[in-house]
Amino acid sequence: MADKKPENPNIRMELLEPAEAWHECKKRMVNALPDLPALILVIVMGIAGAAIAKIFNIKVGGEDFRPYYLNSWLPMLVMGAVGGVSAVFLLARTDTSKLIHCSLVGLLSGMAGPYLAIKALKTIVPLDYTDKIVAEAAEASDATTNTTNKIVQLAKRGDLTNIPVQVTQFTAELERSFQIVKEAGVKSASDKEKVIAETEPALEKSLEDLASVSTQAPQEIYAAVAKVGALAKESGSEKVAQQAQLILAAAKQNSNVAIQKAAQSAIAPVLYFITPSELSNEALNHLRGQLQAIATFSTWKLRSAVHPTRAMDDGIEVVYYNRLDEDDAANRVAAEELGEKACAYFDQKAPARVRLGILPNGERRAQVDLQIGPDVVKQYLAPKGNPDPTATTAPSPAPRNRRN
Repeated sequence: MADKKPENPNIRMELLEPAEAWHECKKRMVNALPDLPALILVIVMGIAGAAIAKIFNIKVGGEDFRPYYLNSWLPMLVMGAVGGVSAVFLLARTDTSKLIHCSLVGLLSGMAGPYLAIKALKTIVPLDYTDKIVAEAAEASDATTNTTNKIVQLAKRGDLTNIPVQVTQFTAELERSFQIVKEAGVKSASDKEKVIAETEPALEKSLEDLASVSTQAPQEIYAAVAKVGALAKESGSEKVAQQAQLILAAAKQNSNVAIQKAAQSAIAPVLYFITPSELSNEALNHLRGQLQAIATFSTWKLRSAVHPTRAMDDGIEVVYYNRLDEDDAANRVAAEELGEKACAYFDQKAPARVRLGILPNGERRAQVDLQIGPDVVKQYLAPKGNPDPTATTAPSPAPRNRRN
């Protein structure tokens, strides 16, 4: 029976001899050489595109599903290279002889490579809540880092005009970052730990960078540091809170007077005068002057009088809230001293009531409320020698006419 011949006469059924196999291999390599420079160039440009997107926080497509473990450099660069190669050789089928075209497509595809790759994976393996919330935290942390870098660059150039604007943006991004931490804590403790682990290194680096340029804009910088510490304390990021506290403590001991005052002002509480409407704001100016002359209250921010619509209790009461830089005992000592000064000013025999104000979710606030009751105001506004303005003295008897 005759052997069956292959349908394609160009296909050899037997194995090639070593010499013939080597010749065939070299021929195929020569045919592939025109694409090799393009392939190398596209891989390099894809990595460069991913690096640019990572450094400048460029968002290509939505990132609400980006898992936190893909935020590091190596996965981003690998996905950038894969995205560039896929776009040039599979999707766009760019002419590999035109290296400039290939490089541009590879660069742009490298920027979008992580997004495209993860979006494809998402259709197969949807990401869970943990990946989503940690990705949001990473995005907010990246935004905070970029704003910090802008502040540092402005400070180095001596452009102090735009620093307050960037500090305001930094504070807003900061609040968003710690809000994500709180939201993760509501869901589960493990999610909160992952979010804190994702955001803490960047925030610690931001604090270091801000402290390094504090001499350029001390008021704005230390106010931002105090804000970081307070929000970190509330959300449970203890490392960041401790670092902010150390920076502020070191600034208060700095030989530069401007830095000392800026740090003290950043952590000084706000004092609100809560009084009935009968006591005007101007009537408290003398009390403000006395308090500003006392060392304990010299850096406090004294606000205008607040007139609540609710009924107020009689007497004088001081309500203080926990601050970042001091413990409860030190806060209470300052509040008690404020109560003593207020009682002396309004000539009150009874001591002031002092208590700790409780805020939801462990919030810390640099604030003190001095509540002046209606009975105190009534006595203070009464004419001298007549403590009760509503009481009237009996009329004096009419003098008798004397006869000469």
